[in-house]
Amino acid sequence: MIGGPNAPGPGTEANATMNMTPGNYAVVCMVDIPEGMPHAAMGMVLPLAVKKAAGAGAKAPSADIVMTLHDYGFKPTKPLVVGKQTIEVRTDMGQPHEVELIRLAPGKMPKDMLGWMEKMQGPPPGEALGGVAGVAAGIPVYFSADLTAGNYVLICFLPDANDGKPHFTKGMIQVVTVS
Repeated sequence: MIGGPNAPGPGTEANATMNMTPGNYAVVCMVDIPEGMPHAAMGMVLPLAVKKAAGAGAKAPSADIVMTLHDYGFKPTKPLVVGKQTIEVRTDMGQPHEVELIRLAPGKMPKDMLGWMEKMQGPPPGEALGGVAGVAAGIPVYFSADLTAGNYVLICFLPDANDGKPHFTKGMIQVVTVS
């Protein structure tokens, strides 16, 4: 797992930057809502061939914040702030992790978002902004987000290698306030 952009809300975009060595890859969607089955099982898989870059290649983006993912939490080097920022995501040794960044609607909590994801009825209590899809240790991945003041939730939906339960059920869910 080398990362990539995580799921944005409908009609929006997400981004990710990573260093990919030449070779063959698969772009795979592991989102399993609303059907309860990973989209990859329904054909959302695409082969990707990466060829050697001409010249020296591109440099890594300059990160405003480094966010380390670990079993089972998020550790940013400093708080998220209002405005556009580039976040470098690193995963500690252990299981692969992801970060999905969701802007919560005023007065809503992570439990409201998780409950809505189960049924997807009514207006969503937040807006998915993206983040970084599953990434193993030692692979830096970058994403940019333009944040407004409010409450956000960082969440990892990946299944645990030991029992298959989502990492957020083990505490890998965190509310952050941007001001």
